[in-house]
Amino acid sequence: MTIPDEHPQDPFEPIAVIGVGTLLPDAPNLQTFWANILSAHVSLKEVPENRWVSSDFWVEGGPKNVDENKTYSKIGGWVENFEFDWRRWRIPPGSLPQIDPTQQWAVTVSAAALEDAGYMGEGARELPRERTGVIFANALGGENRNLTNHRVWADQFARHAVEAGGMPSEGKAAFKDAILDGLPLVTEDTMPGELANVVAGRVANLLDLQGPNYSTDAACASTFAAILDACRLLQTRQVDMMIAGASDRTMDPATFAKFSAIGALSATHSTPFDSQANGFVMGEGSGALALKRLSDAIRDGDSIQAVIRGVGASSDGRGKGITAPSTRGQIQAVSRAYMQAGYDSSTVE
Repeated sequence: MTIPDEHPQDPFEPIAVIGVGTLLPDAPNLQTFWANILSAHVSLKEVPENRWVSSDFWVEGGPKNVDENKTYSKIGGWVENFEFDWRRWRIPPGSLPQIDPTQQWAVTVSAAALEDAGYMGEGARELPRERTGVIFANALGGENRNLTNHRVWADQFARHAVEAGGMPSEGKAAFKDAILDGLPLVTEDTMPGELANVVAGRVANLLDLQGPNYSTDAACASTFAAILDACRLLQTRQVDMMIAGASDRTMDPATFAKFSAIGALSATHSTPFDSQANGFVMGEGSGALALKRLSDAIRDGDSIQAVIRGVGASSDGRGKGITAPSTRGQIQAVSRAYMQAGYDSSTVE
């Protein structure tokens, strides 16, 4: 189709992707992730036992039979066996449990993206730290907030157990200890370790990047929002390099149960864009792009892996429901992206 130029866009200066870093299920780095794609490796599995006990939260039967406060799905993409390099970043190991893995992952992939671009690591070129910003997509912060909330509410839970008549007063301490077992402490590191806006802030802090840093939340489009803002900061010359990415580790039972309440999850498989799809499967992980203006990347001899020439966005407006996607909105977003890039969609194979 030919897209009519009824509403000309502002010129979109091309942006070069010069580095990539990833940490995803069954893929601790970019090379493994790409190998998994080429081999059609499936990384979905049931919830690992060390995350949560499915029998406490899961019921069989699908969306129509789900009990209140339960999940009918227990499958997802899980990042396992990750160890944060606390020595490299000089963080006391005792503080790590208070720093959500979402933030730890963001630091790890940001460093990997800069290393891939040649601006960190052995023999690296000079990184323009004063002119490098960070934007990370994240919606819920991570799982630590729920865990530390349990610690705050433990005394109330124990009191209710006694007042309901089901537990003797002398069992209160043991009940509270059972609730607190394995939970992160509440310390001065807790609040900054849980905030969604510190996902980007942690990267800027540990990598000493002094441009703007903040987080974006646009639901399923959060990563695109981060990339769009990063492009705009580069195009307005506020920065010379950007780290744009996403980091998410919110696969706790409450998230599963709440998505189950609206019937959004699949209990069996992931088949995007397929007529047999019966919901989506959640996953976790992190990824980051190192971005520069294309003209600067060419001038500096950077390795250019891709070029962003347009970004299209839309809202669905009034539709079937606040969480139901609209075909109209999707068409508008795609059309705007092609229009801004200056390409006819028929040229894309």
